[in-house]
Amino acid sequence: MPIDYPVPGAQDCKASRLAREKNNIDLIKQKLVNIGYSSTEIEYLAHQFAGKDKIKDLSVEDLRALKESLQQQLDLANKCLEIP
Repeated sequence: MPIDYPVPGAQDCKASRLAREKNNIDLIKQKLVNIGYSSTEIEYLAHQFAGKDKIKDLSVEDLRALKESLQQQLDLANKCLEIP
């Protein structure tokens, strides 16, 4: 019967990655607010991009995908603001 030995700090590392991704998402959300999006609009976009009801339940990989989608939205909005 195999014995599982927990890797010290492994859970802390995952929690750290989750926290980092959530922080990055929050920063992008704030940038979207700064250029004119409403906070409810951003939350709607985040839920649409995430495909789940609760963003807090997303994995690190899902959070990265959400971050990339929000960043693409921010990039698109910035391009639109540059159009004369």
